[in-house]
Amino acid sequence: MRKKIRQQLPIVAPAVNHPHASELDMMATLIAQRPEIIDLVYDDLIRGLDDPENGRHGMMTAQQVFKA
Repeated sequence: MRKKIRQQLPIVAPAVNHPHASELDMMATLIAQRPEIIDLVYDDLIRGLDDPENGRHGMMTAQQVFKA
């Protein structure tokens, strides 16, 4: 079963001077401003499935797919 969001530790200001940390912070800000983006990603991921509530656990969430 695919989930939209998996609770994660909050993303804080990057403590490490690394481009990837800054990118994740920008994505978190974008998601906070426009949470409907995750709904759109989720809808794309489950399109065509007979029963999106059934299936393998442990798949990437819609939020993780968006960040990837």
